[in-house]
Amino acid sequence: METKDGDKCGSCGASVGPNTSLCPNCFAQRIKPTVRRKIGGCLLAITLLIPAVAWLAAAISASWRSEREATCKTRVQQIGVFREMYKKKFGGEPAELRNLYEHGFAVDPNVFVCPVTDNRLTDHTPSLSGHWSEFSQFIGYEYRNAAAAPAAQPFWLVAWDKVAHPDGRRCVLYLDGTIGMVDERTFVKLRDAK
Repeated sequence: METKDGDKCGSCGASVGPNTSLCPNCFAQRIKPTVRRKIGGCLLAITLLIPAVAWLAAAISASWRSEREATCKTRVQQIGVFREMYKKKFGGEPAELRNLYEHGFAVDPNVFVCPVTDNRLTDHTPSLSGHWSEFSQFIGYEYRNAAAAPAAQPFWLVAWDKVAHPDGRRCVLYLDGTIGMVDERTFVKLRDAK
């Protein structure tokens, strides 16, 4: 009897009859050609699926980073708005960020937490009574009193990220109220400008 293509043992290559499932020489299980095609099809599908999933994960991660950076810029901008409100009410610059919170301009303490550095208040302190001392360790921004700023320097920094973002940039608030993202070298020059 002639055997069909594929009716051979996968281990030793001996002919295997159509009604037997074990090889008479090595007793290995016979694999039918349809099973081989199914396995090959699955491997092909997996090979194509893995890069697609990796690309999708990278795209989602980039989207999250972009969203967190936008939130950071918004929070720094809010600090600038609260600073202006404080100046209008009290006639001078707030001495520190704490003044913006304690005088009721910033109601949510998360405004002072940078979302990019992943130091979120809600992850660490489930119940706050509202005292600055409870969450001051989580503050993600530095602030400097603009009363000492030279009038001729519009790029004087008022507030900035305490820690650089993973890409090496920091979100900054300039004296004129604009927001920017600067690299570490530029940041150090701006911060140390007299």
